[in-house]
Amino acid sequence: MWAVTAVLVASSAGAQSAMTTEYDVRYGPLTVLSLRATTESAEGRYRTTTDAHTVGVVAMMFPWHASATTEGRIEANGFRPVAHRSSGEYRGQRRSVVIDYGVGGAVVAAVEPPADDDYREAVPIAAQQETVDPLTATLSTLASQCRGTVRVFDGRRRYDMDLTDLGEADVPRSRGAAYAGSARHCRTEMRPIAGFWRTGPQHDERPSRLDSWIASPRPGLPPVPVYIELSSQRGTLSIVLTTVTAAPMR
Repeated sequence: MWAVTAVLVASSAGAQSAMTTEYDVRYGPLTVLSLRATTESAEGRYRTTTDAHTVGVVAMMFPWHASATTEGRIEANGFRPVAHRSSGEYRGQRRSVVIDYGVGGAVVAAVEPPADDDYREAVPIAAQQETVDPLTATLSTLASQCRGTVRVFDGRRRYDMDLTDLGEADVPRSRGAAYAGSARHCRTEMRPIAGFWRTGPQHDERPSRLDSWIASPRPGLPPVPVYIELSSQRGTLSIVLTTVTAAPMR
């Protein structure tokens, strides 16, 4: 589920503003997750938070929740994180990530549980450097108009996001959607580098592709992902924007 929260951040960084977006995550007709993302910006800085949790029958069988926060600077050449924090709980196990960013792309990270206790190889220190967190990665994707490659390290996994702009396309129809019409179709190929589970194909957590339809959900608002399809070996998740609210920061 890590990749879901990695792509649900509203880009309101162009002025002093705040935007909150809410999404349903569906596997076929079944809603499995609820997500909420908020981005605030003011005076050249940004703050992004996400909260996600399982819902319905899935929550009864697999109770899970997670939250994340990133703070950073808006510079001429893009978004630069300063600090990233995430925490969650799955089946009674607490999980946390702390990442701090220094001069020249330096990255210092601490995670609980450590890699050896989490059935994964630790990401080498050298591979962590000159990366951004998943929330900043989404802001960078929107700002770049879905072009280029974004180097991402989420505290446990190191991967690249290879971006391709596929042009304008109709957004797939879905119930309860907050937006319908045409949008920019952005394809993200997720290229695993290090730190993924080593328990075998049946537990493969690597997504193969993200397809995002990006549009302004209503006049005066910046573009956000209005619909997403996350494809992996386990199938396809549909992620539907259901609610959006925005207001100037005071």
